[in-house]
Amino acid sequence: MKSRYLFVVPPLAGHVNPTFAIGRALIAAGHEVAWVGCGTRVRALLPKDLTLIPIEDSGISEVNEAWLARAQSVSGLESFKFFYEDFLVPLAHAMLPGVEAAIAEFKPDVMICDQQALAGAIAARKADIPWATVATTSAAVFNPIVAFPKVKEWMVEILGRVQDHYGLERWERPDMSPALVLILSTHELVGAEKEIPDNFRFVGPSLREEGEVVPFPWHELHETNKRIYLSLGTINADRSQKFYEKVKQAFTDKDIQVIISAPPEMLGEVPANFIVQKMIPQLELLKNVDAVIFHGGHNTFCETLVNGLPAIVAPIKDDQPVIAEQLVKSGAGLRLHFERFKSADLYIATKRILEEPQFKAAARRIQESLRVSGGSALAAEHLIGLSKTTNKTHVKEAAL
Repeated sequence: MKSRYLFVVPPLAGHVNPTFAIGRALIAAGHEVAWVGCGTRVRALLPKDLTLIPIEDSGISEVNEAWLARAQSVSGLESFKFFYEDFLVPLAHAMLPGVEAAIAEFKPDVMICDQQALAGAIAARKADIPWATVATTSAAVFNPIVAFPKVKEWMVEILGRVQDHYGLERWERPDMSPALVLILSTHELVGAEKEIPDNFRFVGPSLREEGEVVPFPWHELHETNKRIYLSLGTINADRSQKFYEKVKQAFTDKDIQVIISAPPEMLGEVPANFIVQKMIPQLELLKNVDAVIFHGGHNTFCETLVNGLPAIVAPIKDDQPVIAEQLVKSGAGLRLHFERFKSADLYIATKRILEEPQFKAAARRIQESLRVSGGSALAAEHLIGLSKTTNKTHVKEAAL
């Protein structure tokens, strides 16, 4: 039976991109699919053949821009508090009217709400529509703040106030559906020892689409030298300057080619064995390098391991230390302190992951586990199952 599925996404590329493949799998199965999110930001990310119901609300852009402006200057528990007070909660209030309008227009049978798009969960509960959570990073599900009881108490209270505001019963984790939470990772990576609730489903990564063709000088890739790809994401630009200086010190004139995703002006004079571009065709490039250096972003983490590559991680903030821990525990890489490492440390660590076979072997083992994890096809299967279960329940209730 044909169903309508509505994705609710925040204006963040790392959260929007993984939904494309899931949506396409649902479309291929004969269902109608649409996205709702900030008209300006999400429209720029969403492929033109996919349906967007835009929220034309400047409040969303203001929340996003204010958060991005300050996100680079906070860390640790301050960053956690800032994320909730200055981003998650204000974004929920700003998005909710648009999400409710999209529900009225599209009439979804099931909603798929990104964990950071709290407006989706609120709207689904208010309208009594079945909904699932998409957790693009496992760190947001298995939250390390449980080790800080006072911080957890604060989080539960601030989320409780949001629910109070809309007349909803207080749930400890209103960002996670009691029916279905799709985790874009594997049980092995988050820790096989963790107890998993019945509504959690590990589906593995839902690989993003590359988008527009990005020019790249493929002919400049060295045939004989090892190649390293380096990405620090887009949110951390202001913190990256000193990092790049150490990278230059570590690898200039060495027998390693370094490809960096960054504005070239951030590096100044570019060494001969470097390729530096603001935009990099990352998915394609990862098939042509030997290892990765990154900041702990979950999408790059998954894409690195899907390609069976060892890595060095230098986490900066938010969920990145958790991702770093997962990498190290998997055996597929090493961790450096983002600010305190020395250039010599980086060079030695890089030589290790390139030359010591256990890192490559671990990355290949995880690559195979991710290959069979199911990905977007399995996610779509779970969503279709949720729709069927809900439809049966509604039929029974109507019969009564």
